[in-house]
Amino acid sequence: MPFDTHAVPEAVPAVTGACLLIDRKLFNMLGGMSEDYVIGDFEDSDLCLRVRQHGLKIYYTPDVELYHLERQSMRLIGHGSAWWRQSLTLYNMWKHTRRWGALIPQVLDEFVPRPPSEKTENGLPVQPGPAPTVGTDQRLALTPQRRQKNRRIGVAGKRPG
Repeated sequence: MPFDTHAVPEAVPAVTGACLLIDRKLFNMLGGMSEDYVIGDFEDSDLCLRVRQHGLKIYYTPDVELYHLERQSMRLIGHGSAWWRQSLTLYNMWKHTRRWGALIPQVLDEFVPRPPSEKTENGLPVQPGPAPTVGTDQRLALTPQRRQKNRRIGVAGKRPG
């Protein structure tokens, strides 16, 4: 199965900041990229969630292609220490989860319907159900920070023409 299954522009939960198009007025109204995260990690997801919070949609188009070599500048941090980079990522993950942990399950529910046993309300299960297993829960493939080297452009706020 190919990574890109989109044939036409369509709404998605989020896009990567490596290739993102957004109206300047909207970008400024939303406060731009958050400076609360350390060294370029999670700002794109944060921006996409703020776009959604304002009732706007995020679109992906398969017509534009970008090859993005992830985390190349991260090697320069902490004199190349993997421990240092991992610590920064964990801090950013913690901050992102504190800020958006309740909204992310709602966003995913819009894109991948869950069976009744997995429905959530404010990020908490409505009725207890079995824990999803890796490989069977398709929602795992749509997490906002999924990283791939082949990325496409996203347009926030309006459908690409």
